[in-house]
Amino acid sequence: LSQIALGDNTALAFLTAKGKTPTITVLKGETDDLIFSKLEKQTKAVGRYHIGVNYKQMNYGHIFTAERLPNGKILYYDAQKNEFLNIRELANIESFEVLKVDKLLLNHDVIWAIAD
Repeated sequence: LSQIALGDNTALAFLTAKGKTPTITVLKGETDDLIFSKLEKQTKAVGRYHIGVNYKQMNYGHIFTAERLPNGKILYYDAQKNEFLNIRELANIESFEVLKVDKLLLNHDVIWAIAD
């Protein structure tokens, strides 16, 4: 498992209870507001999500974590920067890639690849 493969598909880091790679939901829209609206709907359920953001006309993206609380509030956290995010500050978005991770298992192949 290469770092590039994992960067292109972060679902490879996880397994379902049946040992399968989970499926990421890709959200696209004509405007940033439309994409944010789709993200809000996709993350309505209480739990933890990994969210990848891909930018228009750029060959890179970023990933962060979101936690939907029982009171309906959602927190966005960027572990690489050690800070909470206001995702509405993001702009020029091509897509969000959403994966609900709170019930997934860690793929041990990822641990071995990192350890090597």
